[in-house]
Amino acid sequence: DIDHLGNRRVRAVGELLQNQVRIGLLRMERIARERMTTTPDLATAMAKDLINVRPISAALREFFGSGQLSQFMD
Repeated sequence: DIDHLGNRRVRAVGELLQNQVRIGLLRMERIARERMTTTPDLATAMAKDLINVRPISAALREFFGSGQLSQFMD
């Protein structure tokens, strides 16, 4: 039975954070792949030209700022 309490489990903080980091890494990978296809001279391209860390930082900011574990003070 899907609603039985024995089938429920608590997700740990590490698992929740891992999911958010995975989302950020997938977004960063997609952007890097797009930049690799649009870069005219890929042989001389530097990593800083292809990789942007904003998707990862945005995912972490979202987790700690508005995630399930964040607390809001009124």
